[in-house]
Amino acid sequence: AVGALSKINSWKHPATYAQTLKTGMACARVMATISRMQAKAGRWFVVENPYQSELFKLPEMWKLKRDFNVGDVSFPQCAVGLTNPEGTLPILKWTTLWSNSPDVLEEFRGLTCTCKEHSKMVGTYGGYNRSQLAQIWPMEMCHKIVNGVARTISRLGRPTSMTY
Repeated sequence: AVGALSKINSWKHPATYAQTLKTGMACARVMATISRMQAKAGRWFVVENPYQSELFKLPEMWKLKRDFNVGDVSFPQCAVGLTNPEGTLPILKWTTLWSNSPDVLEEFRGLTCTCKEHSKMVGTYGGYNRSQLAQIWPMEMCHKIVNGVARTISRLGRPTSMTY
């Protein structure tokens, strides 16, 4: 609802878009509140959304970024293995991460697209919209997040004053 591609629906299906955007923004505000609670308690968080998402323009997000030294990084997901469902072509999908863990963000810095060709995110595959299937993080992206979290814990030591 807050991604760049969803803006197409604003003119194709305005009523549906309006309702989806309303729901998406409500969810985004909850996410911003949870991220703020995490940061206030000395915990880390990662927020992922498409590059230039409306999410990152919310006042709550900018206040979070300002108050808790939150960094960001944008990268093409083809650089971390996002492919079409057939696994034959990479998908160029720019993504942005916000986090208060510099180690997580560092995992994604400098990633570039080196692909000669990309698959399109249009149509369906196996009864699902290809754009929906492209919302699933590639395994390499998951590994990079976990590696960043592990480096943060290693660098700062295991927090003893926090309960999970």
